[in-house]
Amino acid sequence: MNMWSDLQDSLVAIDPGIEPGTWEAKFLFNPSLSLFRGHFPGSPLLPGVMQVEMAHLAMERIAGLHYRIIGVNKAKFTGQIFPGDQITIRLAAKDQEDYLQVKAQLSVERRKVGSVIMNLQAS
Repeated sequence: MNMWSDLQDSLVAIDPGIEPGTWEAKFLFNPSLSLFRGHFPGSPLLPGVMQVEMAHLAMERIAGLHYRIIGVNKAKFTGQIFPGDQITIRLAAKDQEDYLQVKAQLSVERRKVGSVIMNLQAS
């Protein structure tokens, strides 16, 4: 398996949010995935790049479009995500002139573990 297919397999649900233009996605990564073996041996954690890519993939699934990341304005990792944790991402998207700005808040069991603000462009 590769990182992208592992990511797709780990997306378990997408639901509309309470506010228009918001959604909630849930991810659950199998502890046996190879991405945990190298990050970090003996003390595995979900890499930060996967947190950015989770928001990217969720928006692609929500919109039914392929996007490329044209900028990450902010990525803040404030907590650890361990193998087997269920990650909830609250997403909000706002159309800009030629891109989509996405804000994502990541949590595990209601504990905030990260946030991402990025710009996506349909490809």
